[in-house]
Amino acid sequence: MVAGFEPLRRQVAIRMRDAGVVVDPSQVTITHGCVDAIHMALRVLTRPGDLIATESPSYYGLLQLADVLGLKVIEIPSDPRTGISLEALQLAANQWSIKALVLTARLSNPFGGTIPEDRQKQLLKLTAEHNIGVVEDDIYGELMFDQGQARSLKSHDRDGRVIYCSSFSKTISPGVRIGWIIAERYQEEIRRLQTFTTHSACTVTQMGVAAYLENGGYDRHLRYIRQEYRKNMTAYQLAVQQYFPEGTQMTRPKGGFILWVSLPAKVNTKELHVRALEQGISIAPGLIFSNTEQFNNCLRLTCGIPWNREAERAIMTLGMLAGQLCQEGLIAA
Repeated sequence: MVAGFEPLRRQVAIRMRDAGVVVDPSQVTITHGCVDAIHMALRVLTRPGDLIATESPSYYGLLQLADVLGLKVIEIPSDPRTGISLEALQLAANQWSIKALVLTARLSNPFGGTIPEDRQKQLLKLTAEHNIGVVEDDIYGELMFDQGQARSLKSHDRDGRVIYCSSFSKTISPGVRIGWIIAERYQEEIRRLQTFTTHSACTVTQMGVAAYLENGGYDRHLRYIRQEYRKNMTAYQLAVQQYFPEGTQMTRPKGGFILWVSLPAKVNTKELHVRALEQGISIAPGLIFSNTEQFNNCLRLTCGIPWNREAERAIMTLGMLAGQLCQEGLIAA
């Protein structure tokens, strides 16, 4: 049962249609979450010392995983509106042998950006020309505010180049370590690797998730949290606009609960993180989303917590602390 509980694989295959992907249940492999899926994909596509490309900024867990696997990482600039720079990726591919590209086409982390479909197609053409394997992390895909607003990168894949990875940890609960991978041409290698490493996810949990999907509870839950996250996102954006220093900018995600904030250049968000913790507030400073130091004035806010007075006080406090750091930077200058 390495491939996973068959009724769950069938339900996942049905759900993939919403992402624009037609797949048979036999092509779905259940994993221990999305990171497990990405880990296996990279194990199949690369060897220690190989070079992979990622978006920049990028999910810090991916950077840590690459380090564990002994992989070199080249960070390709990304834009919240248009996604990864195809021009920069082309230049990198012309100069170096890139074995794999790992990215999120729908609601990236930490930008919350979505790649337009025409650029998704151009991206796949580019990777095919340079024989670059593609790993798509679509863990936030089902949290688009408007269902059907964007298709996954996998939906445009015509030669099985894209290894699709996702999970229920962002939609049901982080504790539900149930993910899946659609690897097509790499399927046998993935399953062979899984047999001798993590094996299959907990059967009881798989059965519970399958029942939740079958009885319609999951779809009702998705409709509710999409509405809640949309309201939360709007409230947090308005609060950042009101309380943070002049010159602050932020992204405008079309779904999910992640907000990327760029503060004036004089604000070091590592120091802001330290001062915020003293007030009982946790943020993700920008430096953890890159192996470079280009995002030291940025931070990621998680807007999954319902908006209330406590949340507003936290944003007010963050804004005040950021303002203090901004003033200290001006004085130092």
